[in-house]
Amino acid sequence: MDLDRTRWVQDMIRQGRKRPLPVLSFPGIQITGHTVEETVRSGNLQAECMKAVADRFDMAAVLGLMDLSVEAEAFGSPVRYSSQEVPTVTAAIIQEEEEAEALQVPEVGAAGTSPGCGKDKKMEEVKVWQEDVHIPTYEPGEPQKNPMFLEGRVYQGSSGKVYPYPVTEKISYEKTDHVYRAVFLENQYLKVMVLPELGGRIQRAYDKTNGYDFVYYNHVIKPALVGLTGPWISGGIEFNWPQHHRPTTYLPVDWKMEKQADGSASVLVSDVDQMYGTKGMARFTLYPPGADLSGEFRRGAPGRNQGQSPLVSPGPGRKRTGT
Repeated sequence: MDLDRTRWVQDMIRQGRKRPLPVLSFPGIQITGHTVEETVRSGNLQAECMKAVADRFDMAAVLGLMDLSVEAEAFGSPVRYSSQEVPTVTAAIIQEEEEAEALQVPEVGAAGTSPGCGKDKKMEEVKVWQEDVHIPTYEPGEPQKNPMFLEGRVYQGSSGKVYPYPVTEKISYEKTDHVYRAVFLENQYLKVMVLPELGGRIQRAYDKTNGYDFVYYNHVIKPALVGLTGPWISGGIEFNWPQHHRPTTYLPVDWKMEKQADGSASVLVSDVDQMYGTKGMARFTLYPPGADLSGEFRRGAPGRNQGQSPLVSPGPGRKRTGT
């Protein structure tokens, strides 16, 4: 029905007694027996809650359960729901002016734009994509044509043998803007960047809820000549075999993206070691809807897995995906 708010206010004034207009919507959930999350996500349950409050108390009006979390989620903001607490927007989705300009207004009726829409599946799924990124880089020099393959060289407590890999002994003194093909994993809480061109390392792991890089993030690629074949960079997470700072830690590796039925997504990076003929594969998986990032590593002869060890615990109750 149509309600003339001006007339309604005038009627309230003419009654001669003040009627309360308390915010009882969320406490009213205790009357209906539903949780806050169930009620916020269902238009029918909200109406039931409002009626229960109106039937029990003599009030001027009944306030709905709407808050800005619905609108925020429709725009793509991560929202944390709870059975006993009001929804909370956990992170900003706009950091720069350009992002604000590019923000799209969702269509009315689209997922996440009404209280009765139910849980938005797209918000639960992990996104995985590839994208070019520009990173200032001090480029390595050309590999030596006649390197000294010192078989007896001791490298940080392990063998210094590198043949047939080339050896690089120079790094540029000037940085340039280098374009890398990066692969991203992202959910409501975390954003992870993998660089297949630099050994398949996790270059950045970012907590969206507090704007913090929880893995050391180096904004500039500046190799030091401490790797087995020369260039090695600090920061991020690298996977290594047959020893630490593996020979291909600064070389391109094979990679692919995967989506799982549970909404999680993975980036797989792999390489066949030319010295021993063994294959190493790392799988980085981000799960919905929490801050749950896992890593798995397998190595062995090409086509045959001989071992597996977790890089990061996926957390209680999570099943690791197979490779």
